[in-house]
Amino acid sequence: MPTGSDRKFAAKRFNEHVKALWGIANGLALALIVAAVVTAYIGKDAPQEMDADRIQWACIGVLLHVVGHVIIALFMQKED
Repeated sequence: MPTGSDRKFAAKRFNEHVKALWGIANGLALALIVAAVVTAYIGKDAPQEMDADRIQWACIGVLLHVVGHVIIALFMQKED
């Protein structure tokens, strides 16, 4: 039978895993958004505008960012 301190430790450990997953989702989101924007403005034939492909990648990045927040909201456990 787990004691109160064991449950608290298990919740803290689980929350650390949730925060790591959140960090991965946000890191990927940031990378996708930055890559979509930066690639529009660099290169030999830079179009100086966001085409449909880059806009789609930026939207995927924003969606991953939202997924990160949903992960935190749904899966964080109380450590009391």
